[in-house]
Amino acid sequence: MARLRAGAERLAEIAKQGDADAYTSAVYRHNLMLAEASGNGFLRNLVFSLAHQTLRYARLGLSTPKRRAQSVRNWRLLAAAVQGKDPKAAQEAAEKLVRDSRDTAVKLLRNEHLD
Repeated sequence: MARLRAGAERLAEIAKQGDADAYTSAVYRHNLMLAEASGNGFLRNLVFSLAHQTLRYARLGLSTPKRRAQSVRNWRLLAAAVQGKDPKAAQEAAEKLVRDSRDTAVKLLRNEHLD
């Protein structure tokens, strides 16, 4: 729990610095740390594989300051839900993390395609 909370706060600090690549790398490492901490080898391997395969889209989905601020809020919601032992809220927060990045990446890719 401490690592989850500390990671969310570290992400907040990195987001304030305005470096999209540093933020995306920190999110990537934070996800890998959580997968490793799960103690579930299958889950760890799955998350490692998906994180690597989707890194390009994660960078795109976290490319704006507004999106990084939204991501920080989502990580804090996830940490609070886990700490409060609320699995439904934790699931919703985790899904929102992924969905928000996906939606932003798709929107940016569509706009790029139209230009």
